[in-house]
Amino acid sequence: MDTRAKVLHWKDRSHRFTPHFHTEFYAGAIVRGCCEFEAGGQPHAAHAGDLVLINPFEVHTAGCSPNVEYRAVYFDDLPGMAARTDGDGAQFLSFTSTVVPASPLARRLAGALSEPAPGEALTACLHAILEAHAAQKAPPLDMHDFQRRVVAELERDGDDQGTPAIADVAARLGMSAQHFSRAFHRVFGVPAVFFRNQLRVHRAEAQLRNGGRPADVAVECGFSDQAHLIREFKKVRGVTPKLYATAYHQLA
Repeated sequence: MDTRAKVLHWKDRSHRFTPHFHTEFYAGAIVRGCCEFEAGGQPHAAHAGDLVLINPFEVHTAGCSPNVEYRAVYFDDLPGMAARTDGDGAQFLSFTSTVVPASPLARRLAGALSEPAPGEALTACLHAILEAHAAQKAPPLDMHDFQRRVVAELERDGDDQGTPAIADVAARLGMSAQHFSRAFHRVFGVPAVFFRNQLRVHRAEAQLRNGGRPADVAVECGFSDQAHLIREFKKVRGVTPKLYATAYHQLA
């Protein structure tokens, strides 16, 4: 596959994922059982054969019983994909469905992700999913530019804890901390601290995939200690950092 993507194979683990988001597009195929979750403020249930689609930065939860199996891919910058763009009046790509019942694309996705090297089959499947279930949309007023600027600031290395303080981000954007907090919640629907902490988890994921030791990753990504990193991973990824590679892996 000629793009970077993260793959998840969740099988026979009971877990309830707390509210979180991903910075990539998510496409998942339910192979067995039922997964219940909330996304976009609405409850959903996905059954065997259903396709689940979640947009970048969309806060969601999930609940899985022990008999559930699903395969999913997190992806961005797919070759040939209409890119989300910056600037006034820009449009961005967005899924138009959350659960697609009894989808042939779900079976196709599960099959591609079952291969040791998905390659072109997965790329073609993702293009088909986007063509069928995504569209270019105009963002709400001021949302896209504000999102882009805030994410860029929050992903900057700040102090020794790896992420800048919220007050520092507000100052760099020329806003008071109170104004920034109100604007952030209006645009993202979650507190700025929650958003920053989610980005810490994403940074930790990337380092773990590159072979980082959990104790070192915890320090470099701003967690108070390794135990704090373990707790956060269990809540939003369902596994400990040590077991992360048993469910998730990167496609080069």
